[in-house]
Amino acid sequence: MDFLNQAIAQVNDLFRSMTPGARITAGLLLAVVVVSVGYLFQTHSAGPDEFLFGGAYLPDGQLNQMETAIGQAGLSDYRREGNRLLVPRGQKAAYLAAVADGGALPPNFHTYLENAINQGGPWESSTATQMRLQIAKQGMLADIIRNISWVEDAAVIYDEQPPHGLKRTKQVTASVNVKPVLGEALDTRRASMLQKLVAHAVVGMRPADVAVTSLGDSSGIGTDGGVFPDDFNTDYYQARVAYEQYKKQSILGALRDIPGVRVEVSAELDDTIEQTVQNIKPDPKTAADREVTSTDRSERSTTDGGGQPGAVAQGPGRQGTAEELAKKNIDKTDIETTETEYIVGHEQTTQMRAGYTPKEVWATVTIPRSYIETIWKQRNPDAKDPPKDDDLRIVQDDLIIKVENIVVPLLDRQNKGENQYKQVQVVVLDSIAAPTIEPPSMANQALAWAGNYWTTLAMIVVAMFSLLVLKSVVTATPQGGGADAPAITPTLTVQSEDVEPESAADDDQPQRTRLKIKKGASLKDDLADMVKEDPDAAAAILRSWIGKAG
Repeated sequence: MDFLNQAIAQVNDLFRSMTPGARITAGLLLAVVVVSVGYLFQTHSAGPDEFLFGGAYLPDGQLNQMETAIGQAGLSDYRREGNRLLVPRGQKAAYLAAVADGGALPPNFHTYLENAINQGGPWESSTATQMRLQIAKQGMLADIIRNISWVEDAAVIYDEQPPHGLKRTKQVTASVNVKPVLGEALDTRRASMLQKLVAHAVVGMRPADVAVTSLGDSSGIGTDGGVFPDDFNTDYYQARVAYEQYKKQSILGALRDIPGVRVEVSAELDDTIEQTVQNIKPDPKTAADREVTSTDRSERSTTDGGGQPGAVAQGPGRQGTAEELAKKNIDKTDIETTETEYIVGHEQTTQMRAGYTPKEVWATVTIPRSYIETIWKQRNPDAKDPPKDDDLRIVQDDLIIKVENIVVPLLDRQNKGENQYKQVQVVVLDSIAAPTIEPPSMANQALAWAGNYWTTLAMIVVAMFSLLVLKSVVTATPQGGGADAPAITPTLTVQSEDVEPESAADDDQPQRTRLKIKKGASLKDDLADMVKEDPDAAAAILRSWIGKAG
């Protein structure tokens, strides 16, 4: 408490010794310092340093709606950084309330249909309900597509025609409009995925009924330029590309420890869908399969003389006598036939072959030469001279053999007797050193830092300048009395070279300024020498002369 009382007393004495103008200037400067410190504290504690919705990236359409809602609420202390909103930390609740009141909250595709159902009234027609649900489903599909990592914005429109005709078929078509993010492109694989997504969300729609359009750059700049099976309409090339990609990934997985390695696979497939082959081999041994015996018997009888003529003998009621019967001749014949079937021995083999099986597969592996040099340096850590071509060739040949031994077992070989290494080609390419990226200089870093915090720096400079001015005002004011105290004016004692100093009788005058000057040609020269030697004392003398003259 004593220290505080002493400080307050010193401040009171200081202000009491100041002139009215000095007091006003000191008060203004002190106010500037207080305001500067308060502004710095407020900017640090409640400045625009917190993102709405956790810093999620929002589409431009939603951001425009949010800014409109915030503007209607009278809030303006926010900043838009890309696709995010940066608001003061202490006013986050106010901004969220403004966005909610304006109906600009980010939609959630889980609540589209729920909100659409709750909006219906008891007297609403079925057609209006169906249209509202259709619009809600379109928004839900667009929001689902918008949440895909490579999609920046999306819009889905679909329409359906009521069943008509004898078959009562319903026609449904859809249009998907996608804007990829910067550096991405809409390829056939992604378009096929979007077609299946929308087609399975609407009853009666097929993937072929969905048209996908890119709203961004359609040149494909920024993609890896890969080829996908969906890029082709034929089953053969779809199966071939899929198989080549499968083998490529398996080889890259085996060689992933080699930095900068590249692999390309080419395959030739058998386009036979189904094939049946029968091989019949005869056997010299035979065996009876079955034997059939048949007997043919015939009988013929005749009489001598041809019989009794006349109507009685030839009529329907004729009857022969015993004598006549005795004259008949009877002829009987029996024929017996035997048929035997034999089986010829044979062997039958049935072979069925499925379609699109690999016939020949080739792989090309490229390795940068810098990897060869790295291996040589690891093997020779104490070498001072750079490696020679012969030294690198030894390492290269050894590496090629190892790579071939890794890749060959991963390839399918139909012709087992041929050279298995002909399907693998390992190439070492010369490496071009990439230009080194120089780090930013200290000047650039200083400019960047000053650009981010220039307001804080400006306020610090203003505060320091105010303190310096305040200090100069305080130190320039004489101490020792109030405003009514008599001013202590130093006097001038001129002492020439041939004059002795003044006696001690003048010692009672406090803080008297004594100058030793030379006699010049005129008073003007004397004053000029005085100003050069002690400007403050010369100014005090002039004030004293002016006061005495008045």
